Amino acid sequence: MRFLRNTEFRVELILLTILFVAAIIGMYMQCGTIAAVYLLIFCGVIFCLYISYSVVKYRKMASLAEQIDRILHGEELQIMEHCCEGEFAVLATSIDKMVQRMLEQQSILQKEKVFLADSMADISHQMKTPLTSISLLLNLLQEEHLSEKKRLQYVQDLMKLTGRIDWMVYALLRLAKLDAGTVQLQQIPYQIEDLIKAAVTPLEIALDIRDITLEVQMQPDLQHRGDISWMTEAVSNILKNCMEHTPSGGHIRIVTKDNPLYLLIKITDSGSGFTKQDLPHIFERFYRGQNADTDSVGIGLALAKRIIIAQNGTIRAYNHKKDGGAVFEIRMYKGAV
Repeated sequence: MRFLRNTEFRVELILLTILFVAAIIGMYMQCGTIAAVYLLIFCGVIFCLYISYSVVKYRKMASLAEQIDRILHGEELQIMEHCCEGEFAVLATSIDKMVQRMLEQQSILQKEKVFLADSMADISHQMKTPLTSISLLLNLLQEEHLSEKKRLQYVQDLMKLTGRIDWMVYALLRLAKLDAGTVQLQQIPYQIEDLIKAAVTPLEIALDIRDITLEVQMQPDLQHRGDISWMTEAVSNILKNCMEHTPSGGHIRIVTKDNPLYLLIKITDSGSGFTKQDLPHIFERFYRGQNADTDSVGIGLALAKRIIIAQNGTIRAYNHKKDGGAVFEIRMYKGAV
């Protein structure tokens, strides 16, 4: 009888016994033997009922403790006391909710651990290639009889590689801030014309060099509420992706429309579009499509999507049915979605 080891139960049992004995003695002294016998029988029944109730209670406690111990040792089981009623059912249900919450947190932490490991592996892989190239170029620059033309070419290659690493680190830091929730996105009205202009300006020279025409069709005086700085980066990354996949002499078109539900920004290029294999993965971090530029890192579109989602928006990509080029459709909603 393990429940007798419980100090609280032993104290209650001793007090109850003393109380019953005192009551029986008092009844005997006041009313005689028959009354004392009746009281003894009554006290015996009460005592048995109390013992039975206590045994059931402490067995439930022991069962509950055993189940909790099994859960702590890694077993996945559900505490079943909530099928009954009473204080133990309430306690068991509360513990069950706590256990389920802990299991959910454990699952989330495990997923984050796997994601972190995969991200570190991807970052290491992405860093390894440019760093290896930089090491080789530095060794070549140390040659004494290297021509000035070759030296200049190697220096330009070094600048491209360091720029690639710089962009990768910058984008990863921006993504990390968004994932951690440390970025306070502003909610300030801004003109869509200012957004498009700010996103296009850094790419104007590159577009001109590649002989790519940019067409913009906007409704006048369009406004939206949000963080124009972060949104500019998102749109600029999408435009950069379109530019890299548009051939010389091609065009990129930006169309903006507004309705009571959302603001639409549609960006279309005249490139080759997406392959069936690439389309489901283009917004994944470090994913480089089959037709990706050699300098592509695979972070720009992932960062763009993360920024848009953080500002109550959505983005999807598909191929233009008529021209076959890529289409990016951004919807910035005016309320919760």
